[in-house]
Amino acid sequence: MKTLERLSWISLASTYLLLVVGGIVSATGSGLACPDWPLCRGQLIPPLEGPVLIEYGHRVLAALVGLLVLSTAVTAWRRRRRIPGVGAAAGVALFLLLAQVLLGAVTVLGELPVEIVTAHLALGSALLVILALMLILSRVPVTQRVPGVPARDFSALEVDPGRPPPFWPLAATGVLYLEMILGAYVRHSGAGLACPDLPLCQGEVIPPLQGLTVFHFSHRVGAILVAVLIFLAAVRARDALREQPFLSVLPTVATVLVGVQILLGALAVSSRLAPLLTVLHLANAEALLATMVFLSAACLRPAVLKPPVLVLEQQSI
Repeated sequence: MKTLERLSWISLASTYLLLVVGGIVSATGSGLACPDWPLCRGQLIPPLEGPVLIEYGHRVLAALVGLLVLSTAVTAWRRRRRIPGVGAAAGVALFLLLAQVLLGAVTVLGELPVEIVTAHLALGSALLVILALMLILSRVPVTQRVPGVPARDFSALEVDPGRPPPFWPLAATGVLYLEMILGAYVRHSGAGLACPDLPLCQGEVIPPLQGLTVFHFSHRVGAILVAVLIFLAAVRARDALREQPFLSVLPTVATVLVGVQILLGALAVSSRLAPLLTVLHLANAEALLATMVFLSAACLRPAVLKPPVLVLEQQSI
């Protein structure tokens, strides 16, 4: 495993963990346990108990993740001439990292404004996507050569000319990301129980669309749309990847995760937003987002995700 690939894996996993821990902070109401920044209650290391332990642990983990992402981005930048696209991904990752740090400070100092908290999660999820893309790019075998293909041009490698662009996986991924942002707004605006019943909303198929009900009901409609798009993406991807045993499991994983996501959403409402269920709802959504990024990449270019094979260039005798 190459250095960049290893760093990308570690950064991706740690960023996912950080997002889940952020969900724990929100679900337990620990967001203002450290009301100042960058210190916590005026101390570098405060008394670690109760909500302070949760929020301070989140900050420490965020610092570690920041260092990992920085190391990954620097390593990727150094390889930008050998791996097309990885330099741009590194630049975006650094921008998102800086924006996350600033938003984290504003979130605390502004006493958790809904829009800022939502943007904080949106940028965190975007960073997860970029790190997944960086991992995908890091798997391109840079020594691979094919007759007639320049050393730095991998556009002609193992791409079926008859394979259509992965419209459905890309569309499903984009809509899923927007649905997650809406879900974050629903959670932090207090709209989580605006529709306290299931499967109806306030006893009606279409409730009066006013106040917080608009956001909650839109989130439910969005969930149906995401489920349909991911199902269509999985069907198309299963056909596209039928000859790729290593990748053919991705459509099934995506389908299972979206089903689990809907179930967790329903349980969260029926339990009146039990902390464990709201955290699991977020964790599953982030896992689904990463899966859809991998699925889209697999449909676009299976050679990027499957174990690399060295192809030697034939030489004339």
